[in-house]
This record gives sequence, structure tokens and C-alpha cells, in this order.
Amino acid sequence: MFRNFILIAFRNLVRQKLYSIINILGLAVGISLFCLIMLYVADQYSYDRFNENYDRIYRLEMSDWAIMSPSAGDHVYRNIPGILAFSRVDVMHGRKNQVRVDEKNFRLENLIFTDTMFFDIFTFDFIHGDPSTAMGSLHNIILSESTAKFIFGTDDAVGKTMRYDDRISLMVSGVVRDPDNFHLPFNAVASILLLPEYYRQKDYLQSMGDWNFNTYFLLPNEHDVRAMEKEITGFFRNLYKEHGRISSAELDFSLRPLGEIYFAHTIKHEAGVKHANRQHVNVFALVAVFILLLACINFINLATARASSRAREVGLRKVLGGQRKQLMAQFLSESVLTVFISFVLSLLITELLLPWFNNLAQTSITLHTIINPYSILMIIAGIFLLGITSGFYPAFYLTSFQPASVIKGEVTRGTKGAMARKLLTLFQFTISIALIAGTLIVYQQLSYMKNKNLGFDKEHIVWFSLNRHTYNKKDVLRERLLSHPDILKITAVNQPPGLVTWQESEMIDGSTRQYTFMHVDPEYIDLMGIELLAGRNFSRNYATDEQQTYILNEEALRFFGWHESHEEIIGREFRNGRIIGIVRDHHFNSLQQPIAPLVFSWHESWTWTVLVKISGSNVSKTLGNIQQEYSSLNEEQPFEYTFLDESFDQLYRSEEQFGKVFSSFSLLAIFIACLGLFGMASYATLQRKREIGIRKVFGAAEHKVMGLLVKNFVNWVLLANLIAWPLAWYATERWLLSFPYRIDQSIWVYLLAAVIALIIAIATVSAQAFKAARANPVDSLKYE
Repeated sequence: MFRNFILIAFRNLVRQKLYSIINILGLAVGISLFCLIMLYVADQYSYDRFNENYDRIYRLEMSDWAIMSPSAGDHVYRNIPGILAFSRVDVMHGRKNQVRVDEKNFRLENLIFTDTMFFDIFTFDFIHGDPSTAMGSLHNIILSESTAKFIFGTDDAVGKTMRYDDRISLMVSGVVRDPDNFHLPFNAVASILLLPEYYRQKDYLQSMGDWNFNTYFLLPNEHDVRAMEKEITGFFRNLYKEHGRISSAELDFSLRPLGEIYFAHTIKHEAGVKHANRQHVNVFALVAVFILLLACINFINLATARASSRAREVGLRKVLGGQRKQLMAQFLSESVLTVFISFVLSLLITELLLPWFNNLAQTSITLHTIINPYSILMIIAGIFLLGITSGFYPAFYLTSFQPASVIKGEVTRGTKGAMARKLLTLFQFTISIALIAGTLIVYQQLSYMKNKNLGFDKEHIVWFSLNRHTYNKKDVLRERLLSHPDILKITAVNQPPGLVTWQESEMIDGSTRQYTFMHVDPEYIDLMGIELLAGRNFSRNYATDEQQTYILNEEALRFFGWHESHEEIIGREFRNGRIIGIVRDHHFNSLQQPIAPLVFSWHESWTWTVLVKISGSNVSKTLGNIQQEYSSLNEEQPFEYTFLDESFDQLYRSEEQFGKVFSSFSLLAIFIACLGLFGMASYATLQRKREIGIRKVFGAAEHKVMGLLVKNFVNWVLLANLIAWPLAWYATERWLLSFPYRIDQSIWVYLLAAVIALIIAIATVSAQAFKAARANPVDSLKYE
């Protein structure tokens, strides 16, 4: 019997070619897109799960600080019972990592310095070397597989040596497989005990300042995180109280589970960590479900619309003794067969789309990652579940016909399910319109962030970092660069705008609060075009300006509680000097963060980043001149530069990527909805073929016939707008609330979404309506 069901199902698919193609293609595209998005969602939620100790690894944090002092982890490990291992990680944030091997220089990306217990806490696959001894020597270094091949041409690099920063010799003691889906990207691991030698500070790792270290702990199987947090907080409150550094009452330490780090993207003070936005990932999962629903709705709509062509078959089967459950089994088998064919086709589509999707979402997902016995069983179950779910209503509806009514011709052409079809079409376009509106809002917000006036000029500014060799020749480099007519101005800072992370603390009203600190030279404010509201800029004509004077922004005045006029604040004692100027608030970091209190100080020894203002003409030639002058002072170090406007754009890469993925899948979802609408329009014109013929015989014009066919679909699309607008507004408003600076939603966006939806619907339906309106009425009526 089952074989007979499949055979009949296959014949029916072949007989109704157009609707079979629409059903199979719609389902295949829907399943493919669903699989792609869910692969991405699964990939995002898989971060750090490869670690065997996944549930026992925690990162030490304090308030919105995820980086600690060099001594914090060691203090906790030695004084708080129950901690099995700890490791500090210095990601060398913002530094140039240069190594030399056999007179060749290489840029070593993502070099981290850690404690020896790093590989006891985290699980990595050693290809070469012994993990228990790889960190045993002070001058050992462990490379990732790709880095070993890049530098040495082979992954078997154990025993080979390199020279780091032309100062420290290192020997490769191990090679690990490239760590995928790890929140802390690295290509090389060296001992943290090298840092005192690197900084030439013997007690560097015992410092309670210099908060730049990610600090991790491994806890036992049975552990009480809340109790341990209280112990850690109590310990540090006592420790800092003894040193009198900050108010002990302000300290509130916590332990963040490893599983939450990747999605903790809102932490202000952090370094070297990859993040994703959980809200964005969940939105993609929701879009995937909607896409699959749209594909299933297409199937249900077309199956119920085709009721008239199957009604006589159902009636005759019942007259001949066919039971309803047998008929339902027949229709469900057709549904399952359609889903199976669609799924096989979707695998091909998914494989073809994967390179595009990986480029779009910046991932490296492969279809092979889901091929295992468990996933195969899930796929088989999914095919049956999807087939039965999407085919249940059509099967229930089609088998409800009474034989006598069918044979007498009393069953109308699918009118019994007309309302259900209209409601499902309404649902489809509600989703589509909401996705269109959402896409427009996302791109409006992204455009707003990328084009908003930051309070300074970021155009035609090139920045690059100096290493130890070029820093000592900074004045010579400045003089040589300014000799070129297209180089207008030069300044040096500790960190370029957009990447300003230096924090200092101050006791205010009995509590310790952080503000941003930026070391600049006297040329910075003028080069950036920052407005000076009162006082003066730093000047090389005043020897006391360096390290003894400060310039504050307006937010800093509010932060310190100073309400006097700007003129009265000038000259006020501050830290070890006095305030000489006040600048207007500006966005020195991205618009993802509110403007923070900012204090400028001139400290020449901390200005390792050079910003060069160039003219808009002869850009290539000017860049060549900068490179030539830089290389003449340091032949070994490759010249690497970034345009300031480009580096600011990179700050919004996550939002831009979200916008691209969201809009791409929204368009594909709309395509699936249109595919179903095309099928429905095709069937509607077929049902009204004789009516159209009669109308044309009585003189109806073609445009009126087209209007008659299009009108019903347009009405439902208009109604879908009224439902979609409040839903889209609520969802996008929730998303916009995550930005401190955001657009105000406008009714014009939703009107534009309505117009786009109407154009899409009319264009989809008009193709069939035009064909029906141009048909010869004789062909429709000659058998009547």
C-alpha cells in the first residue's frame, strides 16, 4: 500500500508540473535558507564549547571591567581556597608583533602572553610538542598550525627559534591546531614571565595598576560561584583599603562563566576578545523560522486551492470504499514526498550558497560539520515532521468532501478554504512587510552612525604606530614628512581616535569613578579640528605644559561636578598640574558608547601613534612619500597605515554585517512569499477563466480585467500593512534602544515599506493577470 501511495503521489507531482515546481522550489529555498541560518546560529552558540572544562571556567571581572591588574589573578589563586588553576592573559593589545627568522621579518598576529596553567584551563589540540612541558621554559613559544606554516613552511616547527622585537629570543616548543570558535583569538602563546624583561620592570607582575589582563580561573566540579565572588570581593576590599588606592566600598568583583563571555559585547573595558550580539543571533533564528513558515504556507495554500481538481478523485475513492484515513495517508505521503525532494534539492542549494553566506557573515561554516549519525536521524525526523505538519490541513480538508456532493458538482473550486488561504497570504505579507521595514530601519541607523558629525574632522587623516626604533626618531620623521607639500599637519597620540581605552580613576563624593585619559601632543587638537571653548591649547613654547597641564571636555566638567563658567575653571588645580583649556564634547570613540569624560594630557613619552593630515589630491603619491620616509628610518619594519575614517567605519562592522545578513535573508524571504503569491495568482486566474471570457465577450477592457484579478490581492496586502507596522515598530524600537545615539523612527519608512510591498505584490500577480486578460475568450467558452 505504501508503495502505491508513493507511486500515485509521484504521478500527481508530474501531472501538475507548475504547482509542483512552485512547491518544491519554494520549500527547497526555504529549507536551504533555514539550514544556513540555523548553521550560523549553532556556530555562534558553539563558541568555547570545545573546552573540556567549559562549565568550570570563569573570568574575573569588576563592574564593567573585564581586564585586571597583573597581580589580581595571583592574589586570588593564593588566597581564595577552591581554585584549581588560574591564568592571566596579556593580548598585547595595540602593539606591533615583529619576529625575525633567518634574516626574514614576519608580522606575528595575535600573540598572547599567559601563565603556565593556560593549557590546564583551556583545551587545545597539540599537533607537535607536549602540552605538559610546552610552557616549561621562560623563552618558549607555542604557535598555531597556520602560523607555523606561514613562518617556517611546515607545522613541525618544534625546536626552531625566532627573535621577537629584535630583543628576545624564543624557541618553538609546541604547535596547536588553529583554535576555532574561541573567544580569545591567538596565533602564538608565550610566557607571561617575559613581560618584566620586556618592560624592564622587575616587579611588573606584582603591580596593582596597569589593568590590561584577562584573568581566568578553573573551579572544581562542585563549586558555589556566588559564595566565591563574595570571598574575592571581601579580599580585594581589604587589600585595596590597606593600600589606600581606591574606596573599598566601590569594589564588586564577579566571575563570568566562559559560556557568557562571547555574547558579553557591552562590556566597556576589555581587550582582545571576540564578541557577538546575542540579540542579533536570536533575530536571525526568528527570521529562519519565518522563512520556513512562508515556505510551508505556500504549500498549504496551493494544496487547498487545488481542491477542485482533487475533489472528484476523493469522491470516487470514497464511493469505491476508500476510508478517510487511507485518503489522508495518501495526501500526507504526497506531502512527505514533496518535502523529501525539496530537502534533497535544498542540500545542493545550501552547498552552492555556503561560500556566499560565509563571506557575508564572516564565518567558515561547512555542510560537513552537520553530517553525523545523530544529525542524519534529526534530518529524517525533520522531513517527516515538516511533511506531516505542512500537509495535515490540506489532507484534512481534501478528505472532508462528501461523495454525493462531489459527483453532483456541488463542490466549488476551493471556495471552502478561501478564507484560510487569504489569512495565510495575509500572514505571509505581514512578515514580508515587517522585514522590509526592519531592513530600512537597520540601514537608516547604520547610515546615521557612519555619517553623524563626530565633533572633529576624520577625513584625509592617516594613522600608523611607531615601534621602538622609529619612536626614537620621531622628530626627524616629523620634519621629513612636513617637507612634502601634500602633508599638511602631523600629531602623535597614545591611541588613535575610535580606539581610546586608557582609563584613570578619581575619588568623587566618596566614590571612585573612571574617566578616559588621552595623551596627545600640542598639534592634536588643531589637526583634528576639535573646538576649543575656553583657555588655550598645549604649547611647545611653554616647557611646563608637558605633564603639568590638562585640557578637559565638557562631559569631564559635569563628571567632576564643576558648574562654574569655563573661564572660572581655567587655572583650577587638577592632579599634579592645572587646567589650561576646555574643548567641546566630541565622539572620540564610536557612537556605540556615550561621550565619556575625557582628559587630555601632553606626555611625549606615551605618544606612539602618529596621525598625518594630508591634502585630498595625489593621495597615492602622498602615501608613497610617507612610506618612503618611514622606511628610511626603519628598513626592517614594514609600513602599515590606516585611514581614520576607515578605522571608524570598522567600529560598526558588527552592525554592518547584521544589516547585510538581515537584508539578504529578508529579500529571500520575500522571494519565497512572492513565489507562493505567483502560484496563487496563477490558480486564481485559472479558476476565473470562464468568467473572464464572458466579461470580455460583453466588452470588458483588458485593464479592467487585470484590475479585477489584482484587486483582491492588493486589498489583503494593504491589510497586512496595518498589522505589520505596529509589530515592526515595536521590534525595531527595542533594537534601537541598544544604541546611545539613534534615529527617530518616521512614518515615511513604513509608508515606503507599504509601497515596496504593493509594487512587489502587483508585479507578481500582474504577470498572470495580463496573460489572462489577453487570452482569447473563445478558448475559455468553446466547451460551455
